[in-house]
Amino acid sequence: MRYRILLCIVFAVPAFAQEPSGRVKAADTISITSKQSNPVVEVSLGDSKPAPTIYPLPLPPINLADIARRIRAARGVETKPLRFVIDTDTIVPEEPKQ
Repeated sequence: MRYRILLCIVFAVPAFAQEPSGRVKAADTISITSKQSNPVVEVSLGDSKPAPTIYPLPLPPINLADIARRIRAARGVETKPLRFVIDTDTIVPEEPKQ
C-alpha cells in the first residue's frame, strides 16, 4: 500500500510541475514616451552654503555588570515569604448571590 502511494506521488509530480509548455520568447522592450520633456528646475538662494552634517547623538555606554549588581542588590533587600502554601484543592466557582 505504501509503495502504491509513493509511486502515485512520483508520477503525479511531473503533472503539476511548472515547466513552460511552448517555446520561451524574449521579452518585449519597454519604451516610455512622453509628450512633454521634463524641464530642469534650478533654485538659487544668494550665497548657497553647504548643508550642515547632522550626526546622531551616541548612546551612553551600557555596563551590564552594574545593571546586574543593582538587580541582585534589590532582590536581596526585598522581603521573602517564610512559607509557601501549595493549594491543590479544586477551584469551585461561587454561586451568584441574588
